[in-house]
Amino acid sequence: MVAAHVGGFNSGNTGIALLGTLTARDPTPSARAMLEDLLGELTARHGIDATGASMYVNPVNGVTRTVANISGHRDWSATECPGETLYALLPAIRDTVAGTPPVTDTTAPVITAVTAAPKPSNATVRWTTDEASTTLVEYRRAGSTSWIASAHDARLTTGHSMTINGLARRTTYEYRATSSDALSNTSTTPVSSFVTK
Repeated sequence: MVAAHVGGFNSGNTGIALLGTLTARDPTPSARAMLEDLLGELTARHGIDATGASMYVNPVNGVTRTVANISGHRDWSATECPGETLYALLPAIRDTVAGTPPVTDTTAPVITAVTAAPKPSNATVRWTTDEASTTLVEYRRAGSTSWIASAHDARLTTGHSMTINGLARRTTYEYRATSSDALSNTSTTPVSSFVTK
């Protein structure tokens, strides 16, 4: 039986759902405890490193993705799931499942090779990070003080790209990228600019 928890990555993969909207509140203590117990059972049974990362290979179509072994839905597709609050708890949940003390890594991801390729009504932003991270690209018209957030990109260290749509022609835009790792260490690039054609 194959579940339908994340399109394109279901085969050979397991999804666990907590009921509720966990964008601004924690899961109940009992829900979190049950989640940690279930993850502990699954990782022990299958020899999975709860605090590590692996390359997932879809056994049906060969699609690959490298993510934390205990990851959130947003690490697999463009979604807010499992909610900002629960997602922020994943590092501590991994540590509990592994039976290890919390990691004290305070090093933020390093973002490099940031470029923008503008067209008349959009621009494709590309970048690289030195570790597993989730990146948010923000943009604004030059002179504006309000940033517009594009979708998150949850891929790892190479091949990052995101297209910003709905731009005005022959207009100067500023943009920046912010990357956060699994421990919420965050870095933001200096503001850069591009002009649409």
